[in-house]
Amino acid sequence: AAGTAEVLSPRRGLAALKRYGEIAGSARKALFMTFAFGMHEVFKSEYRRNDSVLRFALMEKEGNGSGLAKARVEIAALRRRPNVIVAIGHNIRTNSFDRWLGELSSAVARANVRWIHTKYMLVDPLGASPTVVTGSANFSEASTTTNHENMLVIRGDQRVADIYLGEFMRSYSHHAFRESVQRNLDAGRSVDEWKPQFLKADDSWLAPYFRPGSALELRRNYFSGG
Repeated sequence: AAGTAEVLSPRRGLAALKRYGEIAGSARKALFMTFAFGMHEVFKSEYRRNDSVLRFALMEKEGNGSGLAKARVEIAALRRRPNVIVAIGHNIRTNSFDRWLGELSSAVARANVRWIHTKYMLVDPLGASPTVVTGSANFSEASTTTNHENMLVIRGDQRVADIYLGEFMRSYSHHAFRESVQRNLDAGRSVDEWKPQFLKADDSWLAPYFRPGSALELRRNYFSGG
């Protein structure tokens, strides 16, 4: 029902985490999620679905500890799906000013999270009945069964969903840009060789947005109200 529900932890078992997975799976057009400590299998299963639902993920990193290598492979596979768009936090240096002004990577001397520490899920945020799940829990097993956490499940509040979507897209664009530059550096090119993609003077840029089943067509349809 429309309204706001509280979810507190720790709890016995993973019923709450699985319920979040069910909420993610209820998306009819779009799903947006942030992940501070990798993506739990409950949500990987949702991102692997073969359908036309647009799914965004904003991640601190692909995974943690001994499972990092496996997580990188799994996230890379998700990113190859046309309806899955992922950005992962990065720090880059594009010019001499960036190199002179060191970026503050965390508010304290030692921190496990540097870029993405928000925890929220948006289900069909531009629709008539959006769902926002937000709070302190990391959509993880530890946050469900061990840690003291709090979450709100907010249904049907378009204003709240709109505010969260605006913040999600701001953060996504920020880190997607950084990751794009980092890929250029990883390919062996220097910062000075990296060039942004300038606007085209004709309408040739439109064609990919009308290619059936493509990632750009899915984005065009969703954000234009299609």
